[in-house]
Amino acid sequence: MTSPSTRAADLGLAHTAANPGKPWVYAEAGVPLYLVVDRKDARVTLHAEPGPGGYAPPTVCSVGERLWLPKPFGFHLDTEPFKQHL
Repeated sequence: MTSPSTRAADLGLAHTAANPGKPWVYAEAGVPLYLVVDRKDARVTLHAEPGPGGYAPPTVCSVGERLWLPKPFGFHLDTEPFKQHL
């Protein structure tokens, strides 16, 4: 879940050499999936397929929709419960 103070870094919006953002850092570390719920825009973003330079283009859905989580999970995530945190 994003917070006002870390939203840009959580979503990778403030990409600079000094602060590349969490998606880039996590991809470089080999984290297989990075899921972030943007409370401001009520969207869920899934980053997958990490590699040098970041993740493949993310999958984005609205909070309340189902989202497929690929391996190592392999199931649909119901994002409806996230609405209570918006």
